[in-house]
Amino acid sequence: MHERIDRRTALRTGAVAGVALLAGCDEAVTSTGESPTADGPGGTTARTETPVPFEQSCGGVVEPTESGESAELLHSNPSDPWEGPASTFEDISGHSLIAEGYPQAVAPPAILQTRLPDGEGPHLLAWSHDQAGRYDDAGFLADRVSGIRVDQCQYIESAWEAAHYDGRLVGLPYAGDTVALYYHRDVVESPPETVDEMVVTMDEYHNPEEGQYGLAYPINPYYVSAFAQAGGTPIYDGDADELGITSDDVQRGLELVFDRLRPYIPDDPNRDAQRDVFTDGDAAFFVGGPGSLAELRESDVNYGVTTLPSLPGGDTPRPYMGVKLLYFMTKMDKAPEEAVAAREFAEWFTTNREWLVTKAEAAGHGPVHAELAGGDRLSADLRAFAEQLRDAIRCPRTRRWTRCGDRSATPSSTRSTVRGVSKRTSRPPRRRFVPRGQRPERVRSLPNFLRFDFVRRYMDDRIDRRRLLRVGTVAGVGLLAGCSGDGNGDGSTTGSGAGETTSRGAATTTTAADTGLVPADCPEGPVEADEEAGTANFLHLRYEEHEVIEGAIERFETATDHSVETEAIPMHLAPKLEASKGDADGDTPHVFESVHDLDERFFDSEIVIDQSGAVDYPTCQLFDTAVEAAQYRDAVVGVPFAGESVALLYNREMVDSPPETLEEMRAIMAEHHDPDNGQYGLTYPITTYSVSGFAQAYGGEIYDGEADELGITSDAVQRGLAVVFDELAPYMPDDPDRRPQIEAFGSGDAPLLIGGPWDVWESYSWISSVGESIDVGVAPLPSLPDGGEPRPYAGIKLKCFGPGMETDPDGAGAARDYAEWVATNEDILLENAREVQLIPVHRGLLDSGRLPDRVEGFAEQLRSAYPMPQNPKMDAVWGPLGDAVWQTFDGDGDLEANLATAESEIRAEWAED
Repeated sequence: MHERIDRRTALRTGAVAGVALLAGCDEAVTSTGESPTADGPGGTTARTETPVPFEQSCGGVVEPTESGESAELLHSNPSDPWEGPASTFEDISGHSLIAEGYPQAVAPPAILQTRLPDGEGPHLLAWSHDQAGRYDDAGFLADRVSGIRVDQCQYIESAWEAAHYDGRLVGLPYAGDTVALYYHRDVVESPPETVDEMVVTMDEYHNPEEGQYGLAYPINPYYVSAFAQAGGTPIYDGDADELGITSDDVQRGLELVFDRLRPYIPDDPNRDAQRDVFTDGDAAFFVGGPGSLAELRESDVNYGVTTLPSLPGGDTPRPYMGVKLLYFMTKMDKAPEEAVAAREFAEWFTTNREWLVTKAEAAGHGPVHAELAGGDRLSADLRAFAEQLRDAIRCPRTRRWTRCGDRSATPSSTRSTVRGVSKRTSRPPRRRFVPRGQRPERVRSLPNFLRFDFVRRYMDDRIDRRRLLRVGTVAGVGLLAGCSGDGNGDGSTTGSGAGETTSRGAATTTTAADTGLVPADCPEGPVEADEEAGTANFLHLRYEEHEVIEGAIERFETATDHSVETEAIPMHLAPKLEASKGDADGDTPHVFESVHDLDERFFDSEIVIDQSGAVDYPTCQLFDTAVEAAQYRDAVVGVPFAGESVALLYNREMVDSPPETLEEMRAIMAEHHDPDNGQYGLTYPITTYSVSGFAQAYGGEIYDGEADELGITSDAVQRGLAVVFDELAPYMPDDPDRRPQIEAFGSGDAPLLIGGPWDVWESYSWISSVGESIDVGVAPLPSLPDGGEPRPYAGIKLKCFGPGMETDPDGAGAARDYAEWVATNEDILLENAREVQLIPVHRGLLDSGRLPDRVEGFAEQLRSAYPMPQNPKMDAVWGPLGDAVWQTFDGDGDLEANLATAESEIRAEWAED
């Protein structure tokens, strides 16, 4: 064993984060053997050093020739140096270019779906090439962009190919990434060229009892793709639409990972956990992407980067790679004058070597310009990644594909802000989108070997691998680049699935006696399908959860004579439903999913269809508030199956048991509050949505949608809000925005956080999932003095009845039976809670002991929450009230005056409408 290393070796300056893609051709680079350089920390080995000279005849920077127009660029990282090139472009062209950055947590669809239909939004979008299919289906991409002046030879071949979709150029490429091999230079004398050499070093250094490991290697599909595809067969060939996961080549590569590498890997296969082992200096090697360079630069590890070692027999690892494009958006079709500025910026930037290098070094991206790929302008780190990309496989562009990239194994979903309050929206496409016309039969998901929970089973040697790898040949692929865990550490599945069904009207129950929540005479179990057999069309936006949805449908079809056809769309639910009205082709949705507060809009547009008198299920099984949320103007518009609300999150390492009263909460906050040392008693993002619980704690309502009464200046609402500012605000960080509050809690600098499920399970560019970084417990908000009980706003998820109920009545019965069966099937609801963290509104599951702890905490709070008003006049309330609470928190005016101002603004907006 090597002796423990002095990890204080200074990192040399000039280390940068990024990768440079290479064309897959030998002419691009000339091998000179190993030649350590000193550009990176401690020097980085790149086996390819001499680039082929750039062909000057191919052309230089494509300069702008027009002037006086304006365009907008949307990109994914506010810290990216887009402002620099944008400013330079403006100076030399006379055009105006606005570069807008948004957090990684907000995927493009969440922004584009609200802007592009109204003629707004960006002309250019900086995003990954593998999303072209979904963006094209959603109508985001320009039809054709004429007058492109770049030469194909200015880009490496794979990048130029990635910029095309469906026979047309959809953007221009500027960067890319993949994984390579990091090594600890104080442990590894020279980087290994073969797996056999690597195993020798790992075996010498590996001593888990002392916290030393031979290899840190995140186990998810993106990372294992390198060895899985080394034999020449891709996991999925998108161009040929061929799945290769059961091939001998793929199995042989994966078996190498689990037979020869796994014994040296720490137990937790999550990316962040593996990376942390290496950045702490406790691993000889680390398989990772360029996203890890920034953290390594700040560590004491003397690291290098090289290509992945060849396999026994000489096979070369072939990891997936992603290409970043400046997409041409549909606004370029609608505004041809502005399109000139957008086109000229894309041409100029993607051919400007100086700015491409600057961006590579500052933002962790590698240029795909033909001269720069392999050239000596790049740092050694970038050249190492670039050499790896010579043999990489471009991520497929097909609709059946999801995003691939260097991400952690924690789920992330899109968020949007509506009038100043954060609410969960439909998630972006993360798995597969298969248009109905291309589905001769239902598309199945990948075998479970590419799911994160299955990988854990691999790590634990619980199952015969070859047998599982051969389970089922599937028609499509749903590769998870950042497969999600179970959220609470319990990855078990439910028992029988469909469970025992009971005829409607049955008078026996088992859960009621255990929990006291279900009335004694309430029927138990899922309702029994009793309508004429038919086929229901089901429309949803939950790509990330499509596998769980399909599993439930299979059980429903097994238990009944019905069938359900599903369609997942990227976004634009309302336009899709509106367009389907009156269609008689049998393709119109009978059922779709929506949050309850959109009911009025859908109802007035005749998108939801009243099923009063036809729907028949034991509502006594569900929370009263959820059942009420499924009704509008005495019409039954859907069946509730889940919900969301804020609750009290607490760090179990800092809080023995959650506070049940404000007094107990005050004691905990006071004990931990030390702002001079960066410690706080409470973190609490201040928005209308988040403060609603306290605002409505004493019987008042922010807005009563049914009575059309605004209550923000009432004594009851003001008394509740006073708790926020008088009792809680003194223990919070000064900035009430979401990011600083979440960061303080996620970093262990506060014992309490008032937040929602998204704050537990979602990851962001600036912080990993809080539920992964600390031991989080969830409990209802504490009771207040004088009988105050927090009643936060809640969003209730419904299976809504759509236009197909009228245009295709043959499937209406199947639709009702399906919605009722899901909502009353405890096994299905429990699996939703465990697998995708949906909070059930089923009484029998609450306090049953079967729910994951965190889900149970949110469910308990949900039982006493107020469903958000369905009246669209509520839209005018979010913003002014949000401004009022922010101003009060900042000391800009007192609460009463700020609420009075907000009321005036709200009523003025109502008057204009």
